[in-house]
Amino acid sequence: FLVPLGCDPALFKPSQPVRIAGAKREEKTQNLLWFAKEGKMIEPAVALGVKPKTDEWPPIKSYTELMQERMDEPDVLIEGILHRGGKLLLGGGSKAYKSWSLIDLALSLHAGVPWWGQECKPCKVLFINFEIQEWSFRNRLADVIKAKGLEGKVDDFATWTLRGYAADLTLIRPQIEKEIEGKGYQAVVLDPNYMLMGERDENNAGDMASLMNEFEALSVRHNLSVILSHHFSKGNKSGAESIDRFSGSGVFARNPDTLVVLTAHEEDEKSYTCDITLRNFPPVDSFVVQWHYPLFQANFSLNPDKLKKPGAHKAVDDKRFLTEMGSKQWQAGDLCRHIIGKLEVSESTFYRYLKRLHKANKICLTMACIPPI
Repeated sequence: FLVPLGCDPALFKPSQPVRIAGAKREEKTQNLLWFAKEGKMIEPAVALGVKPKTDEWPPIKSYTELMQERMDEPDVLIEGILHRGGKLLLGGGSKAYKSWSLIDLALSLHAGVPWWGQECKPCKVLFINFEIQEWSFRNRLADVIKAKGLEGKVDDFATWTLRGYAADLTLIRPQIEKEIEGKGYQAVVLDPNYMLMGERDENNAGDMASLMNEFEALSVRHNLSVILSHHFSKGNKSGAESIDRFSGSGVFARNPDTLVVLTAHEEDEKSYTCDITLRNFPPVDSFVVQWHYPLFQANFSLNPDKLKKPGAHKAVDDKRFLTEMGSKQWQAGDLCRHIIGKLEVSESTFYRYLKRLHKANKICLTMACIPPI
């Protein structure tokens, strides 16, 4: 386990490889006390991090000095949503297609194509996968690339599967930094972040602040955006503010610069309201995304405020659809308007039900009632 971190496999005494910062000996966690660079002992380090020299701290500036200093705004990687160097956290419930969404986002950034209707700047991205087996991850990539029409355009998209190597980010960050140093990456995706917590408690604000500081160090030292995902706590979250739906400490939601939150919508089990909370951009209106394997597609015709309520039934089911349809013959357009008006569903939902009921031999379609492509 320690070999990828640089530990000599020839060591056999337990006391030797465990003498590292963050490792536990009996009940106590060891801390880094001194940091050696080029064979010389320099400033003391505290709690796993190196204490900066006094002359490395930024100076105090007066308002006049601040206004006179030239400061260029960082590149915008996602229009109106994310600057280079910012942290983005994607949140959602269990099985809300979060990993698929991150793959979609990473490829959109790499190719410079829209993501859920938001323009992306072409940039170099590294996707670090800690959870999915590499054969499965490869299949997901291929499916998303095909669905987005990116064949031949993302051949140099960089991936790194570290399933089986996940550990406390404090311990593996040096190895990650070693791999990305000088490569020109502008964004890195780490999926999922819970596998990097180590022994930290997600309900402990101090532990989670420590974890977010690790992500921040990665971002600042290499001038790149860090993109993460996190899960909701259990239960229906429609009654909570989007920023309060995450599991664990509130640090998760309050630390990142950009929050993208997916909450179940009442339309159907594959529709989600997307709420975006921003620190450095003007507000973005919420909208609905719908899952069409292997991608989410934005649907701006649905009301994002209609979240799925506890114990609520789907907006429409087969029985209600057939009851409203009755036994009369319909033209497709007339039936579509009738069902949309009665059941308050979208046009795409209407045609999805129409196709499925026809396939189940519950209705008969003539040429005049074939759904549009």
